[in-house]
Amino acid sequence: MKLIFILFISAYALMGVTLKELNSYPTSLGKDFYIWVYLKQSNITSKQADEAFYQIKNVTPKMLYVYAKKSDDKDLKEVVRCERLNHTKISKYESTTCIANAYTPYKATKIPLKKRQELINYLNNDYPDIAYELKILSIDNPIETLIKDEKPEIFLSLYNNSGGDYRKGHFNHYLPKDFLLSLINLDDFDTFILKAVTNRHANNITKSLLQLYQYPQKFSHKTNFFLALNALNFKDNKQTNYYLEQAYKSAYYQQDKDKVLFWQYLVSNDKKYLKQLNDSWDLNIYSLLAKEKLNLSYPKVPTTYSLNNKPSGYNLQNPFEWRELLIKFKNKSKSELKNLSKQFLNKNDIAVYAYLDERLSGYRTIPYISPYNEYLDNYSDKMKVLINSIARQESRFIPGAVSTAFAMGVMQIMPFLSKAIAKQKKEHYYILDMFEAEKSVRYGAYHLTKLKKNLQNNPLFIAYAYNAGEGFLRGRLRDGFFSSKSKYEPFLSMELIPYDETRRYGKKVLANYAMYSKIYKNNFNLNSFFKNL
Repeated sequence: MKLIFILFISAYALMGVTLKELNSYPTSLGKDFYIWVYLKQSNITSKQADEAFYQIKNVTPKMLYVYAKKSDDKDLKEVVRCERLNHTKISKYESTTCIANAYTPYKATKIPLKKRQELINYLNNDYPDIAYELKILSIDNPIETLIKDEKPEIFLSLYNNSGGDYRKGHFNHYLPKDFLLSLINLDDFDTFILKAVTNRHANNITKSLLQLYQYPQKFSHKTNFFLALNALNFKDNKQTNYYLEQAYKSAYYQQDKDKVLFWQYLVSNDKKYLKQLNDSWDLNIYSLLAKEKLNLSYPKVPTTYSLNNKPSGYNLQNPFEWRELLIKFKNKSKSELKNLSKQFLNKNDIAVYAYLDERLSGYRTIPYISPYNEYLDNYSDKMKVLINSIARQESRFIPGAVSTAFAMGVMQIMPFLSKAIAKQKKEHYYILDMFEAEKSVRYGAYHLTKLKKNLQNNPLFIAYAYNAGEGFLRGRLRDGFFSSKSKYEPFLSMELIPYDETRRYGKKVLANYAMYSKIYKNNFNLNSFFKNL
């Protein structure tokens, strides 16, 4: 029987995704993923590719690239080819339209200055706006010219998109107050504040941000918080306290409110903020740190449930069935959801029950289940803590989860990585197998084992590397992150991680790690961890 099953799976893998299947799937992120898998198959025609492509919900460059390889549309192929040209292949031998499609401020900064001058002349008639940006990117002090030409929109576009190295060398100049104020109502202002404050080599431009103090404009929570960190860098306590107060008032999420309270404690050393944090209903590194500093216990959380082992009838490895459930949950009242949740009190579906338990409580009940420990018998408890911490954050343990970047399964592994792991393990690879919980957990554990070894078993660094890549983490470490002797470290470095997603991800995984460590009786203390980081 087992042999027959294996042969069936192998035959299915060879057949791949079919157009008939795609036509039957509802429009969704999951369907986009299956279309991407379909378009990558070698045995489809241009006509079939067209039929699949026009069912996509969100057309991304990634999707457009695989479609263009199958399409007979020569114009499309040329556009995609041009967009993918790197800085070394952009030249005046291409058409002006092709160069315009290839152009980004970041690529432009990598083109040698002499070649940039040639491109300015070549593009000036057909694409004067790009020629102007190339001209700005070719002078030593671009800010001076942008101020004189009154180009605040172009300043934000170039500053935000030219790359950290270029910003460090060419954009670290003091901004006059009038020009700074002209940026405030533009769409990319928040991004500018983020990129300026998280750049450790931008003291001149960040000093000019002190001019925004008590300006009547209402800033977002994120901008208020980064302006507080910026003021802290310049030892301006008055501004720091002001912006922290504004950040608290403008915060929507409880974790953001708790973050501000913790920083108010760090700045003032006033324990009243720790007491407020202890009263927080949210479970995050700030509320947990407050409990440790006040010598209080962590909150009790559900770790197991009494199971009835009646199957729900849903296959959680199928992304469309998980989507169907999410839609169903959205349209139910609280009492209906409570009755419906009982359907998932079984071993295979306990992740859904935990998800509903958290939702029904208004996110005041935060379960820390370990539904896949049966696949982790060969690992230490410390490794189980790490795997569960990552899986909980990645997918809430749902095997059919798919991200916008097409990360898959319980451990949300990207296709390129799962394929590489299969090759290293010398196993047969079929991409849709990664929706199997056992395989996803096993491959995730394999990747985490390597990260643990490379990153000295540091759960925060492992989280950053798992989310954004080991190269990203090492780049931040080379740039001085976590090496300063400031009394606000390592918390300051954690807040200056430049990617919003990675910054939040690291904190959430670390909170998971602290909670699972208590559950597994692993000796781990957040205060001690931060002191030794």
